[in-house]
Amino acid sequence: MDGSGSARISNSGGKSLTQLSNSGSVVSGSPYTGGGLLFPAGVAIDASGTVWVANNTNFSVTRLTHSGSLISGPNGYLGGGLCSPYGIATDVIGNAWITSQNPFLLTKLSTNNAAISGSGGYTASGLNFPTSIAIDGSGDTWVANNGANTVSEFIGVATPVVTPIVAGLPATPTAIGTSKLGTQP
Repeated sequence: MDGSGSARISNSGGKSLTQLSNSGSVVSGSPYTGGGLLFPAGVAIDASGTVWVANNTNFSVTRLTHSGSLISGPNGYLGGGLCSPYGIATDVIGNAWITSQNPFLLTKLSTNNAAISGSGGYTASGLNFPTSIAIDGSGDTWVANNGANTVSEFIGVATPVVTPIVAGLPATPTAIGTSKLGTQP
């Protein structure tokens, strides 16, 4: 869902992405095709309204504007270890985080298609057929492992909504009884 209540739905068999308005009708120009959309799985919308799609069979990520125009080019974004990408989420500055199922890893792409995670992505022993992914306000990345019925947490790897305060606050309450240490903003 985006800020206006429109939804994007991946059509794996149809090799397309459908946009529904907040009233449930298909938006004019939708479904969207091209840009590497091939068995699309996960869909994420960043804070600026840009739509990111993980293409499971094409080993790519397609990026579209809010209105469906391609940003990522005719083949989508490649690299960064993307192989059978499935789940996708975006952090607060618009970086996309993608789960890959073969091998098991996470890829991080910037808005200009740079693979921040390097050419092989991020790996961890707990990843086992990763599917869904979510990023919380602290920048922690949560990954559902379909092959192990577990969830992996990558602490602080994504950009947080609010930068944590590292120093400058008293650990013990002040004379007026306050200490903001350990509290949420």
